[in-house]
Amino acid sequence: MSTLNLIVAADSDGTIGVQTEEKGWTLPWRCPKDLAHFQQKTLGHTVIMGRKTWDSLPHKPLPGRQNIVLTRQAAIKHDDVEFVQSIEGALMHANHTQIWFIGGGQIYTQILPFVDNIWFTKIRGATTTPEQRTVKFHTFEYFLSTNWRVERAQSLGFTATSLNSQHHLAVVYQLVKVKVKTL
Repeated sequence: MSTLNLIVAADSDGTIGVQTEEKGWTLPWRCPKDLAHFQQKTLGHTVIMGRKTWDSLPHKPLPGRQNIVLTRQAAIKHDDVEFVQSIEGALMHANHTQIWFIGGGQIYTQILPFVDNIWFTKIRGATTTPEQRTVKFHTFEYFLSTNWRVERAQSLGFTATSLNSQHHLAVVYQLVKVKVKTL
């Protein structure tokens, strides 16, 4: 049986992505230590993502992982990547017992009721301006308060750099939430 994991980082406003002229959709901060954490967790496993997350990747596919992309666009093709049109289809193609949902917001919203674990990195402060086009993930807070318990939380001693202002933001914690199982 597979374990379904969701991995996400968000700022204090719930922002998980921003659209820029140079890069298109991207993370609104730079935090190499959190990216290393992401790689350590997902390496050797299946990663499932939406098409906008796929488009935002600087290197495609993510190496050392089975990459599955959810999209409504049937014409997209890429070597070593499976493109599917439903979460059910993605799960049928997954070859590993650890499956990681890595974004974006629409995918998180759809899969959140079904995942077993959430790995959440909180960036303290807002990383975008009101004029910027962003992706927010507010549904997350609801589920954290109702169906989940904290297994462990770790305060982190490193910072992220905002793409907007180059000021440093504290990476407050990485949190593991485990679904409360009901009989």
